[in-house]
Amino acid sequence: MTQEPVSERAADFMGDPEADLVVSELFASGQVASASHLLKELVRNTMPSPGDAPQVVRDYLSSERALPDWADRDLILIGENVFSKYCSQISLSLYSSVMAEGYLHWRMAHILHLTARLETNAFRRISETVQLVLDVMAPGGLGPGGAGIATVLRVRLMHAAIRHLITERAREDPSIWDSSWGTPISQRDLATVILGYSVLVIDDLASLGIKLSQTEEEGYLHAWCVVGHFIGVEREFLPQTVAEGRKLYESARRTYYRPTPAGLELERALVELMTEMLPRAMYDMPLQYIRFFIGDAYADLLEVPRPPGWRRRVFGTYVRLHRRFAWLAGETGFMDSIAPMSRALLVSMVDRSRGGERPAFAIPEALREPLQVPPSAR
Repeated sequence: MTQEPVSERAADFMGDPEADLVVSELFASGQVASASHLLKELVRNTMPSPGDAPQVVRDYLSSERALPDWADRDLILIGENVFSKYCSQISLSLYSSVMAEGYLHWRMAHILHLTARLETNAFRRISETVQLVLDVMAPGGLGPGGAGIATVLRVRLMHAAIRHLITERAREDPSIWDSSWGTPISQRDLATVILGYSVLVIDDLASLGIKLSQTEEEGYLHAWCVVGHFIGVEREFLPQTVAEGRKLYESARRTYYRPTPAGLELERALVELMTEMLPRAMYDMPLQYIRFFIGDAYADLLEVPRPPGWRRRVFGTYVRLHRRFAWLAGETGFMDSIAPMSRALLVSMVDRSRGGERPAFAIPEALREPLQVPPSAR
């Protein structure tokens, strides 16, 4: 099903009625003092447990547990298997490509900038994003009792709180969010995020020499469309095929990609954090892989520094040789160089999250062996 431009524009003005209603009822009943207070509770994960939560929250959590009637469990399993098999490469795509392109999307960058006044930093943004991906794509993450659906529902409620918060602030200061922009975290925004996690990742794997079969591509996209359902995206805004997904994603790029002060700040913080978390020998690898995945044109728009010329040439030679002789290395592509980097980032995130007031960043047990994460990193 091809989305016409008018439908895409209409999706900019559509929020998430179900989650928005939950937040509205919480305020109407006096359960929370303000949108800022609610958002801080969700960020810190200090909302009451489902058994102690207000009835509207309990209803919201319990009513969304079932898979949509269009979900195919076999395709979800295929998607999970793809993630387990290539989780190191997908993790690198997430850091170097998906997040970077998200910061070029001016609406998303602006929303992150607005909510940054509450409580935020680069580590929290990255760890929460990676935690969501690991939870939903780990084997069984979207099944009964899986961590994925619970994580997504919490994020969905956070999105509704952000929509409410920005709307409140815009009444006092219209420059914060112009009504002609549509709804903050709209249906199209959410659908674009899902496309980044799915279609963009599929293309990133191909650029690494990992060509998924058609069934694997369909399964990976389908699993993320199911995630999209739980995060509040209407089925009509989710692609039926990878080819359709690419068209929709390219349309979002043409419409919304441009550098902004907020996006540049977010990307600088991401690069600095990745560099800080890696061993000295890998200090410029984030720059290399960002430019490898998103290309120099987008990287220049984000003002991503260029590594020294000789290091770029070495990296470029490595890429060319690996592509030419990928059949000798096997289907894992850049595994030898990516696995240590992905592992170092994940272990560092686990270590940094200990002892804080937020829940510790955790790697699902089913993914520890594929990621080669030591048992001590918990």
